Amino acid sequence: MAHAHIPALGRAEAPGTMPQDALGPGLGSSQGSVPESTGTSTRPTRAIPATPGGLVNLNTADEAALEELPGVGPVTAEAIVAHRSEVGPFTQVEDLLEVRGIGDAKLEGMADLVTV
Repeated sequence: MAHAHIPALGRAEAPGTMPQDALGPGLGSSQGSVPESTGTSTRPTRAIPATPGGLVNLNTADEAALEELPGVGPVTAEAIVAHRSEVGPFTQVEDLLEVRGIGDAKLEGMADLVTV
């Protein structure tokens, strides 16, 4: 069965597109002056699953997000995910002390950046 998109009254754009004038005068066309990116970082950006307060959720973050935390490299991130898979979700931040490779100092360095 075929589906047809019927735009709202007065709108003719296809679903998922933005009207050319939505960006402001000249910005929706190739004639506008849109600045080129001048970023110097060659590192790809990645989304870190975070709570509204900007904290990394230990129960939902992937290894890449966990590696962004201070003192957490690939081995520790893998250990956190493995612990979560084997034992179940963390119930408090201090549960990180049960993870191989995390001691008091490492926990102190990341405690204010994580949540459960």
